[in-house]
Amino acid sequence: MAGGAWRRSAARARTLRNLLRDTTRALQEIQDVLTVDPEVERTIQDITSQSSRPTALVVMGCSPSARARLLNCLLGRRLLPENLPRGSKWLHIQYGATTQAHLTVGNSEFELVEVLECNQGPWDTLPVQDIARQDHTDLGTMLEVEINNSFLKDGLKIIVPPDVMDPGMADYATLKHLNADLYQRRETILKSYSPVYLYALDKFGTNIFNDNICNKMDSSRNEDDFWSTFNLYYMLNNEKVEKKVEMSEDLWKEAADSVFSAENCLDLHQIKDIDSSSQVFFVLFSDSRAEEKLRDPQSDATESTESVYNSEELPESDQLMKVVGRECSIRRLHEEHAAFMNDLLDQWELITSPPKKHHVKSQWTILNDKELFRTVDKEDNKRKKDDNDVTVKNRSSLLNLILKFATETSQTYLLDQCTRLSELHVKLLQQFILASFDLARELQVVPRKIQYVAQQEQQLYETINDKFSQGDKKRELVQMMQEVLDEIQTDINDMDWSVDDLPCHQDKRFTLSSSIFHSTRSKSLSIRLTEVAKPSDLMVPDVPEVSSDVEEAVSYDSYNFDDFEIIHSNEENPSSEWSRMSPSSCTSSCARVSTKQAALDVQHTVLSRLSQKISLKLVKFVDCLKVSYFGTLQRCLESLEGSCRSELGGRPASEAMLQLLSVARDVDLGPCASVSALRDLLDSLRRYKSATLNIILRLACHLSECLMCWCSLRLSAAPEAECCALSAAWRRRAASRAARRLDTHTLARIISEQILERLSVAHERYQSALNSLETALASRLHHTEDVKLAIRKKFAPSFARLCLESTSMCDLLMYGMPELGREIGRGQYGVVYSVRGSWAGHSPAAVKSVLPADTRHYRELAMEFFYTRSIPAHPRIVRLLGSLVQRGTSPCVLLVSQRFTRDLHAAVRHGLPFDTRMRIACDIVEGIRYLHSLGLVHRDVKLKNVLLDSCCRAALSDLGFCTAGALLSGSVVGTPVHMAPELLAGNYHSGVDVYAFGVLFWYLCAGNIKLPSAFEAFQNKEQLWSKVKRGLRPERLPHFSDACWDLMQACWASEPEQRALLGDVQPQLERILEEARERGEGEERDKDGGKRYDEEEDSLDMTGLEQYRY
Repeated sequence: MAGGAWRRSAARARTLRNLLRDTTRALQEIQDVLTVDPEVERTIQDITSQSSRPTALVVMGCSPSARARLLNCLLGRRLLPENLPRGSKWLHIQYGATTQAHLTVGNSEFELVEVLECNQGPWDTLPVQDIARQDHTDLGTMLEVEINNSFLKDGLKIIVPPDVMDPGMADYATLKHLNADLYQRRETILKSYSPVYLYALDKFGTNIFNDNICNKMDSSRNEDDFWSTFNLYYMLNNEKVEKKVEMSEDLWKEAADSVFSAENCLDLHQIKDIDSSSQVFFVLFSDSRAEEKLRDPQSDATESTESVYNSEELPESDQLMKVVGRECSIRRLHEEHAAFMNDLLDQWELITSPPKKHHVKSQWTILNDKELFRTVDKEDNKRKKDDNDVTVKNRSSLLNLILKFATETSQTYLLDQCTRLSELHVKLLQQFILASFDLARELQVVPRKIQYVAQQEQQLYETINDKFSQGDKKRELVQMMQEVLDEIQTDINDMDWSVDDLPCHQDKRFTLSSSIFHSTRSKSLSIRLTEVAKPSDLMVPDVPEVSSDVEEAVSYDSYNFDDFEIIHSNEENPSSEWSRMSPSSCTSSCARVSTKQAALDVQHTVLSRLSQKISLKLVKFVDCLKVSYFGTLQRCLESLEGSCRSELGGRPASEAMLQLLSVARDVDLGPCASVSALRDLLDSLRRYKSATLNIILRLACHLSECLMCWCSLRLSAAPEAECCALSAAWRRRAASRAARRLDTHTLARIISEQILERLSVAHERYQSALNSLETALASRLHHTEDVKLAIRKKFAPSFARLCLESTSMCDLLMYGMPELGREIGRGQYGVVYSVRGSWAGHSPAAVKSVLPADTRHYRELAMEFFYTRSIPAHPRIVRLLGSLVQRGTSPCVLLVSQRFTRDLHAAVRHGLPFDTRMRIACDIVEGIRYLHSLGLVHRDVKLKNVLLDSCCRAALSDLGFCTAGALLSGSVVGTPVHMAPELLAGNYHSGVDVYAFGVLFWYLCAGNIKLPSAFEAFQNKEQLWSKVKRGLRPERLPHFSDACWDLMQACWASEPEQRALLGDVQPQLERILEEARERGEGEERDKDGGKRYDEEEDSLDMTGLEQYRY
């Protein structure tokens, strides 16, 4: 009873659920390949939930009796009493083998154990006690009724929501507030279905909602603003102060006189609140009375009584006139009904947003339920229906209207869900293609990056090594040392040489030096030089003094005396000069210890300042390499290490590179003290620690003491001067002398050795880190290649098939199946038909029916559809209008596209002027360039794949071999004559289209479709390919111009890199076209070639379906 349309809609819903199931499985498979947005999974779950909801007819009405009458008409039996009281339960009616009823909690499966009156015995009409709610809080109890009715046999359900027990005279806002729980519960249950709303009316009138409301109503206002105007108190905003103004009694009376009460408006608002795109099927009973007459029923009854009384006394002729008048009044009443329903739909669309394109619209009908029940068993369908009568008087007509509206509503739900699913498929496919481009770029770029960072580091290493090796660069370093020494002499004179200001006094290594400079001069520890008179005192020094010298010598072991040789002999030691100028206040201990340590402090100060200046110079000397080496090198290393940082445990290559660049920083020129052979002997003896040499050590200490005393006696007669080691002048002179002792070549040698040693260590560290990085990246690239192959072979075709089916479902729901006309073409994989009339608003159109041979072919066809459908509209590309999938044991795919006049093969065969052919060549180049700009490669450019319109403008068609550049698999596809040499090897790119255009341009310039003489001698394609690889090309015909021939040769060059760029080809073609037009070749017509084109003769050559797949 439900009808074929409803069953087809149910089958489409099952197809959608299968698509959702396959999409969910496919998403689970790509979790390890592609990062999917969590919103995608939530969208899939939402669509799955919506598609799983059962469809239900929701019966509502302006009164309980109106709902009961409409439900009885749908079932063809009086299931509910006509005088249905207010406060009824939820009613859920579905198909069942036997008639039974039971109570459940909401739409759940929990059944309430309660005794029902209807279960006590046989019944036809439900008792009022079972329908009515027990109290105000009983909002979720649902009375489920199962009946054996053919209308419900196909799974359709009927739901009657509960109503307000006592609305009274409450306004819209008050009623909504008082019954908030009821409406909230109603919204929750209705959202678990796919509702089809039926609204019954048993009254009509001129004031549908409210005249005052309708006059103030604006289509731009939202629903909340509109429904809030039903409040008897409206808000006025004057200077941001809200005031309540009570409406007058006349306005209240107008609101009370409207057909739709506040409760009815609340019902309509909830329909839109659940789904803003929901539409309603309004049903008006034919015996409905006008609202104005319902207010005064007594006057209407009086008129009826008088008419009956008077009609009995009238003669037969007058009675006949009375019958005619009654028929006129009935006809006028029907016209009033129709006018009321039209006004209702107009105001309903004005209140709510109009439905979207291809969505169901609200409808209405007028129902004579009395006539329907009188003929429900007779099924009198042979009676001719009056065309002017819009009243439905039999149940079959009513059910047809209801089922048609329910089917359209169900298809609207399906269309929304399929559209969302199709958009999701397109989004995922675009992600796959972009991911393929990224993976292809990674496979190409990463090896080059590794090669680049290795070469750049080697060049950087060699450059720095050359700067500090022998040669011209070494002379630059010596010159730099001389500049630094000149600057240090100036700095020595400007420095403050007070003790506390020296940098060495802040170094913990020189704590001994500081303690000596600031030692106390007690008499017990010092001897004045002026008091030394006896030689015997000099010959036999005290043992404690000897032991102090030994301790001092041992203490120097903490210093590095072997690195530099700044002071070469005892004569050059500043202590000798200090001895000559030593005042009488200086102690012998100061002379023995402080002067020596002071010399070391001064040397350290000079060398520290020298190290700083040399480091600054060297940094500038080396940092110039950053401009040419470091910037790009650092970015490449960061990008390479960022992808496998976890495997490497950090960024070792970048750290080694920073170490390599910092080899010239912090030059180490440590302090040194060169003493006499005696001091060297002491150091050697101390290092070996031999028992025998310990005795010699003591003797050497006594000898050293004697020598020091002798020096003191010899200098005792010198005048007192500023000779203390604590003197700033002495240290300044000592520093100046130490600086003058420095040699530029020695400094350059020492610095070069330090830097080259550091450079070698950093270079070795970088090479080791780079090897580890290359190993990690090799494993990653192997995984990338596997992922790219999986996307191209499995995931992208799978989602392309899902996208084809979901998009085809959308096209089917929006435009339906096209009406096929005559056959206009046939090829290897399908047949092309013309479309009768229009499809999707396009005419003329053609349908390409393709029967995929296997799953691989089906997926290739899906990819073709995706590429063609995703290409934005362009005049040089044949537009694909839509697709449809006919399911069965072997699915058939229908591709609907624009229909053109003929293909280029047929046009060239019949003859075209030269300027027309050149204009066609320009159009073809423009189309190929457009595909290349989108990252697509056509791979099968030939005469039959170029279609011409009535103006002989060309457009590329049949993108069966078209694919994204990143998804090129290396498969051998296309037409043998037009195939480039590298296409046969499987390693190719967009240059194959340039080669194919060169061969096609040869046909255009030749003006015929005859095979080139160079290719006629071959028996099979293998021989042809062998010669093409060796450089065989079509021959030059006598009438070819130099410009055309040069252009052909540039396009079909053997090496893809040597072929002409299409951006250069198009201007050359335009110049050839202009020259042809200037010569007037376009106006000349060959008498033999000017015959009329016969579309019927060449209709089979318009498909472009003959393709070779290898």
